[in-house]
Amino acid sequence: MSNTMKNTLVFLGVISLAYFGYTLQTQNMTDGLNFSGGEASATAYERTQSFIQYQAELSKVTLNQEVFRDSAFTGRVNYSPDLGEEKVGKNNPFLPTF
Repeated sequence: MSNTMKNTLVFLGVISLAYFGYTLQTQNMTDGLNFSGGEASATAYERTQSFIQYQAELSKVTLNQEVFRDSAFTGRVNYSPDLGEEKVGKNNPFLPTF
């Protein structure tokens, strides 16, 4: 391929990328949030109200802490074996393995 052909292809690629980026940017700007009311505001309002309702329900929940004071919970014994420490790796990782 000649230099002229390479330069032309690179130029067309850059122009194509610039157009694609500009198109995406302008679409993102027009698809922004609609604060003028309507369906988007109603949906946001409903979600906010449901969140507030769930938060109020969670605030009413109380935790019975008596289970944590029970002797079955506090008197448990750890029966897992002690594995000890094992040496990992070599002293010098650059020594040959054979």
